[in-house]
Amino acid sequence: MRGNWQHTIAAWNLAEAGRWDDALEAARQDPELLEVLFLRKGQPAAEAGSVVLGWQSYYRGRYREALKAFLEGTEEQEDGWLKAWSQLGVAKVASDSGWWVAALDWCALSWLTASRNEHLDLMAQAAGARGEVLLRAGRPVDAAASFAEDIALLGPGNRYAGRVRCYEAHAWSRLGNTGEKAATLAYRLAMHSVGEGVTAAYAAAGLALMAARSGDSSRLQSVERNGLQGMPKFWTLVAKARCASGVEVLSATLSEAVETLPPEYFAEHWWFAGWSRALGAPTFASPVLENHFPNSPPSPGLGDTTGVERPVAGGEIRNAPWWGQSPAENDHEAWWAIRDSFMP
Repeated sequence: MRGNWQHTIAAWNLAEAGRWDDALEAARQDPELLEVLFLRKGQPAAEAGSVVLGWQSYYRGRYREALKAFLEGTEEQEDGWLKAWSQLGVAKVASDSGWWVAALDWCALSWLTASRNEHLDLMAQAAGARGEVLLRAGRPVDAAASFAEDIALLGPGNRYAGRVRCYEAHAWSRLGNTGEKAATLAYRLAMHSVGEGVTAAYAAAGLALMAARSGDSSRLQSVERNGLQGMPKFWTLVAKARCASGVEVLSATLSEAVETLPPEYFAEHWWFAGWSRALGAPTFASPVLENHFPNSPPSPGLGDTTGVERPVAGGEIRNAPWWGQSPAENDHEAWWAIRDSFMP
């Protein structure tokens, strides 16, 4: 890495605060950091390194391409923030592919790399990614603890605090009556957090799904929002379908939902197709393309780690590659139970 570490930390913190011009100025001596900042700002970099290419492939749903690029990044980079970001990328690919044991291990490795360099932002990202894995794997209490660690590492005023608060709400919402009040409050707070505008949409979707779990159609109507797009709108329509009365309303809602679901979300398409068949209102959805997912991400060879870095032993969590699960075709409740493996 060409720039010194003070400029790296300064540039990253300025970007987190949304001060992009100042961040790019602080990173001008570090071409690799500039690539990352351009990606996070949503602008293409002129010449992207393997780590940036990995994230570009990841966000397009090209998981095998992303994994290859991230692994190249872990080999190319010295021990620093960019290496930790590569390792985090491997964890995210593993998580989205249902390889939760490997995902936890790569989160731990990313956390360790970031902690050696005292890079709190990446430590926070690793903690958040770990929480997402635990949530998908059916461990909401452990997930909430990881999200709490994420918020503590981000520090006050960080523009991602609302997003992580929303993640905490996702975890609490899966605890049933025990976590309902805490989840509702966290969702409401996330909606009004300063920072990313998309957080409010995901919080609304989380409230809708929580109402759908309990079959509370009146509460669902109170949180339905106009103007939602993409995944938040999709999950809100899924919640509406869950509470729909009558085949015509159900079919219309399911049809609207699938039109909203972005094509790169292969696993969600697989789940939605199975659930709609089980409801008796089959809706066309893009098939899960197995060749988009890795057969199994490589082990990072962690060995012994502390409870902070790896809070759950890998053997206690069962992997769930999406195309390997097939509940009975008419068991819509079994399909609905699998929904908790997705975000939000």
